[in-house]
Amino acid sequence: MSDKGKMVEIPREQQVYATLLYWGMLIGMGLLIISFFFYVSGILKPYIPVTELPKLWGMSVKKLVPLAHMPTGWNWVHYLKYGDFLNFIGIAVLAGLQVLGFILLFPFYVAKRDIPFSLIVAAEIVVLLLAITGVIHLAE
Repeated sequence: MSDKGKMVEIPREQQVYATLLYWGMLIGMGLLIISFFFYVSGILKPYIPVTELPKLWGMSVKKLVPLAHMPTGWNWVHYLKYGDFLNFIGIAVLAGLQVLGFILLFPFYVAKRDIPFSLIVAAEIVVLLLAITGVIHLAE
C-alpha cells in the first residue's frame, strides 16, 4: 500500500511555534518596510546625515560609537525619533521571535513530561533573556 495521500499529523507545539514565526515575521518585515519608508522619504530626519555615511562605513564599531555619539545596548529606544533608528523596532521584533517561541514551547514540553526538551528550552530562554537584557555579551 502506498503512503501517498496519507495525512501527516503535526504536533500542536510545532503548529504554535510555526504560527508565531509566520505572523512575527510578517509583523517584523512590515515594520521594517514602514520604517524604511519614513527614513528614505525624509519624514523622519536621520541621526547621521546620509552625506556622512560614506565616511563612516569603513570604521570599526569601537571608533564609530564614540565619534558619532551612537547609543549602545537598548539606548537606541531613546533615538526612535530619527529615521535611521526607527528600523530597530522591526529588527527587535524579528530578533525576539526566537525567545518568545521558546517561551511558548516550554509549557508543551512540561505537560508532556519531556524532561530533556524542557531543560533545553528553559536553558535557551535563560541564555537568550540574559543576552537580550545585556547581562551577558555574546559578541564584542
